[in-house]
Amino acid sequence: MRKCQICKQHGQDWSWQPFGPDESQLSFSLPGSHYRGFPVIAVCDWCKAKLERKEPVSFLYRGQRVVFPEHPSCPRCNCATNVVAEGWALQCPGCGYVMAWHGPVAEGSRSDG
Repeated sequence: MRKCQICKQHGQDWSWQPFGPDESQLSFSLPGSHYRGFPVIAVCDWCKAKLERKEPVSFLYRGQRVVFPEHPSCPRCNCATNVVAEGWALQCPGCGYVMAWHGPVAEGSRSDG
C-alpha cells in the first residue's frame, strides 16, 4: 500500500487530484478510480480532513515543495496575515501558532498509526 504523501505516516485512503481535471482543487477519489492523465497525490483520511478544513499542508510534487492552500491563513486566530513556511513547519506571524505537516503535530495529532 502506498503511503500518504503529506504526513508520510499512514497508508493511502484517497487519491487527491489538486491540479485537475475538476474545477475544485478538492477532488478526491478511491485509489485506482482517479482521472487518468492528471497528477495524483496519495492521502490518508486524516490529511483529507485537513485539506477539506483548508488547513495548510505541504507535499513534494516533481521535486518541488507545494503548500496548499497556496496562501493559507492561521486556523487558530484566523488572522489575515499568511503563515510563514519555516523548514518543515508553517508558523503564524500573528499568534505564533505552529502547524507542522511532517512529523508529530502538537495539537490535534493522530495517535493511531
